Amino acid sequence: MKKRKMYALLLSAVMAFTPAAGTVPVTAYAEAASGDLEQQLADAQAAAETTASELKDAEAAKKRASDQMEADKKVLESEQAEQTAIGQKKQDDERRQHEAEDSLQQHESESESLQEQLSTASSEQADAQAEEAEKQADYESKTAAEEKAQTELDASLQKESEAKSVYDQADSDYQAAETAVSEAQQEYDQKAAAKKDADSKAAAAAENLTNAETAQSEKDAAYRDAEKKAESAKSDEAAKKEAHDQAEASYRYGSYGFFKSMNSQTAMDALTKCTYAGYIKIEGLGASAEEAAVDAASLDNMEASFQWMRKLNSMRSDLGLGELSVTDTMMAYA
Repeated sequence: MKKRKMYALLLSAVMAFTPAAGTVPVTAYAEAASGDLEQQLADAQAAAETTASELKDAEAAKKRASDQMEADKKVLESEQAEQTAIGQKKQDDERRQHEAEDSLQQHESESESLQEQLSTASSEQADAQAEEAEKQADYESKTAAEEKAQTELDASLQKESEAKSVYDQADSDYQAAETAVSEAQQEYDQKAAAKKDADSKAAAAAENLTNAETAQSEKDAAYRDAEKKAESAKSDEAAKKEAHDQAEASYRYGSYGFFKSMNSQTAMDALTKCTYAGYIKIEGLGASAEEAAVDAASLDNMEASFQWMRKLNSMRSDLGLGELSVTDTMMAYA
């Protein structure tokens, strides 16, 4: 049926006139008219049966479109639920990010405190060293007080040792604080990355939802179009009968028949008088139906070539080039 419709559209655009019938005797004309009426009645009956079959197919297509709409609706509801779950995950990630920021600030405060302790220990160490120098000078200048000075020196050395221990502990605590700050920063970076990933997934889910809604709208339109086609199938019986008769008469000649209907003699000669004409199989010119069906000159293969022509012109348009023109003769040679 697709082949007949396609050829009918080609012929309906080019058939411009019908040759006038010659004059005949009245009796012969009446007999011929009676035969034509009987044939037309049989053709009308066949066309009515074809139309009934097509109407049944259209109603079946309408039922399939309705079922598909219901399935797509369920998919849409599922994607909406997934988007809600992603939004909740995004809120949880933001809360954990705030907690990590608070932890980082706390570690930075502890680090500052330890730095102050380290500074105090350094000052005490300097004081102890100054005191030690003073004691040492006193020891050298007062030999009589050597024992007392030695005792004071030992005490000063003890203070220095204690100050050194405090300094070492403060330095160790400072290093530990720096490590904690680094770990907190790393945790913050990881959660920031997780938040970014959640945002990306939320955006993708929103885009999927939009695409699903667009697809739903397109399917609604297809459903309405199917309804219109079903109605149209009920009212075009006469047009289908005429197209059917024309298609049946000329389809067997493939693209040769199309070029003939266009009065394109050059294109017809390209198929029948070229060097390789013997390899071109056209049913109306003696080839079998099986040979003609797989030949490049068949209407199906001629139609299949159109998509590549459109693709080529689309690529040329993207490159800023004009579309290529095609003539009947060029099509025949191709």
